[in-house]
Amino acid sequence: MKYRGFVTDFDFVPPGIQPNCMASDRFTTEGCAVCEDDELSCPCLIEPDYCSYLRERWEHRWLIAEERRKQGEKIADAIKTVLGEMGLPLHWQVITRIVVSRFPEVTTSENYVYAVLCLRKDLFTTVEPGVYDLV
Repeated sequence: MKYRGFVTDFDFVPPGIQPNCMASDRFTTEGCAVCEDDELSCPCLIEPDYCSYLRERWEHRWLIAEERRKQGEKIADAIKTVLGEMGLPLHWQVITRIVVSRFPEVTTSENYVYAVLCLRKDLFTTVEPGVYDLV
């Protein structure tokens, strides 16, 4: 890991995957996949206050990622309900209009519904371009 002032490789680690030093107050690089056991490159050993900043940042990222996951599940559930009740494949824009009108508590957009339809291959299948049904 390269320490570049206030920007390190820590900033690019996905949410939820923290090195040992971030998960506790024990500042050691032993077994750390980020610092690769190199104490000279560990920002937590160089600047312990920076570790507090990174913890807050990770917690914030984790909360955002968890909120997006929950929102995606709500949208997927709404789409499943719509397709199940209709009993036939629908175009993604029609699905979006129905979801928005029938599920006002689910905050979404056309792009988000389309992304859920494309990414959740375990739930939805493409019948023809732009037209989706339940698996």
